Amino acid sequence: VVIALAAVFFLTNRVSRSDYEEALVQTQALESSYTAINEEFSSAASATDNDSSSAYDEGKKKLKTFKQDSDKLAAMKAVKKDKYETFERDRAKYERYMNDLAQTMPALMKMTHTCTKLPKFDSADMSSYYRDLSKALESCAADAGDLAKVPIKSYAEYGADMQESVSKKKDIVDQMADLNLNDIEYGSADYEKLQDLHAKMSDIDSPTLDQSDLQKAAKEADLSGSLKDLETTLSEKIK
Repeated sequence: VVIALAAVFFLTNRVSRSDYEEALVQTQALESSYTAINEEFSSAASATDNDSSSAYDEGKKKLKTFKQDSDKLAAMKAVKKDKYETFERDRAKYERYMNDLAQTMPALMKMTHTCTKLPKFDSADMSSYYRDLSKALESCAADAGDLAKVPIKSYAEYGADMQESVSKKKDIVDQMADLNLNDIEYGSADYEKLQDLHAKMSDIDSPTLDQSDLQKAAKEADLSGSLKDLETTLSEKIK
């Protein structure tokens, strides 16, 4: 009985040529899916749509399918050993990175769009101009606050810094709007106050985005090498 059970165990757990062939086909399909996802995200990054989150929807759908197909590959007998553990580790990094990117980039693009859409200067009605500028900066600060909540740390820090910087500028602009700008005279108290506020505005630093963390994460999340290694391993088993 013991011998019979051992024989059944061996037969049910033996990896056949067809098992390797099935896993190879699945791996090659994942390679195609991986390429399609990267192309979709690259296309979304160059989108000019104000509601840029919609540009990432298709990429997120493809990423979900990729995960389902990866889970299917994980269940195949042929890949429960060899180099699958390396692929599994790298796959988790890739999916985490892409999901973080899908949350981060739309927030960045929305903030960039809002913060560059400022009113045109009107010397004939400066009071209205500064009031409109205050509203635009308020919207910019709000979108920067949304960016401050994204999962990619350097982008979240950039959002927080932008929110602080823009809020300071808005406070100064509000003070400018309170001046009698349409009837301002050279040398008057309002004129001197306006010059002082402009100087304070110039002293506010404009934050810069450090993309080194994202570039490092992108490099670590590169799945092409692991996919190719897995494909090679499976192909050698079939020979």
